[in-house]
Amino acid sequence: MIAERKKFCAMTAQPEAPKRNVARKVIFLGGFVILCGALWSGAWAYGRSVVEREMDAELGRLAAAGTQVTCQDRRIGGYPFRYEVYCSSAGAQMENGQAVQLGPVRGVALVYNPWHVIAETDGPLALKDPLLGEVLSGTWELVQASLKLGDRGPNQIDFVVTEPVLAGSETTLFPRLEAKTASVHVRRAPEQVSDLDVYLSTEQIMSAGSPADFPALDGVLQVRVQNGAGLLEGTQIPDLPRLGDGSLPFELVTASIATADSRISLSGTLSINPVGLLNGELELELAGIEKLEALVLKHFPEAASLPALLKSASQALGTAQTAEDGSQTVRLPVSVRDGNARIGFLPIGRLPAINVSGL
Repeated sequence: MIAERKKFCAMTAQPEAPKRNVARKVIFLGGFVILCGALWSGAWAYGRSVVEREMDAELGRLAAAGTQVTCQDRRIGGYPFRYEVYCSSAGAQMENGQAVQLGPVRGVALVYNPWHVIAETDGPLALKDPLLGEVLSGTWELVQASLKLGDRGPNQIDFVVTEPVLAGSETTLFPRLEAKTASVHVRRAPEQVSDLDVYLSTEQIMSAGSPADFPALDGVLQVRVQNGAGLLEGTQIPDLPRLGDGSLPFELVTASIATADSRISLSGTLSINPVGLLNGELELELAGIEKLEALVLKHFPEAASLPALLKSASQALGTAQTAEDGSQTVRLPVSVRDGNARIGFLPIGRLPAINVSGL
């Protein structure tokens, strides 16, 4: 009987060793998790301090260049996997006293990819002039911005605005404009990273003062500035490479205005001289010119003869084309000298001077 009891006790005591091993493993795993959590928290806190320091440094650089940028009630959160920056309102004031004011701004970057920042902002937008007060206001449904950073500064900046509305004040002549979308994209050119590409587009833009039957327009502007990528790194416009006469060269990749069935576009090379006047050689393209003729005749009768004149010139030069659907495309060379645009000896208008700070 005593031997059987000893045997039973020995059998029931055997699991104690595995239990102790399991307990040790649980304690070790728990300690490892706590240690990793502490290390991650420390790394996140350090990263937060870097974000804050870099923001302060960038604001300082902008201030030194003459632009005061404000972020009211700035907060940085997002623990454990993101960095989130929040401003209850944001604004910028330039050296000339002009200012831009926005509503709340939110920016997010993932801890494992801090080089890509996504931001949103609420309206309204207000553009203020020191003499005229508020000269432009804007609202929208959604604004999203994307900033991709590199070792030497931003590589790409994107803005997409849904259903924007811009309106001038009573002291300006700026009309009320509405659009389905508007976007701005700035990046280093893929083919030549020292060049800068700037792309702007709008979809279905309309003016409140336009006739009810005037079609909505789509607009595109794409410009490439040679050796202009330095602007993303803080280079100032006066420091960009110039031509011998002091002009700033750039390529007009495309500038177009289109309806559903017609398009007017320009492309070519241009330069801006020190007083802001344009010089260069362009190609003018009118697609669906028969539709443009009808549109001009109805809404701009004072220029009703111009499409037919351009069509005749294109036919004389042998650059008119007719598509299978019967629509006609006209292409013509345009010369620009000190802002005056001509097709051969035919003047077609004067382009306004471009006011570029530091030109």
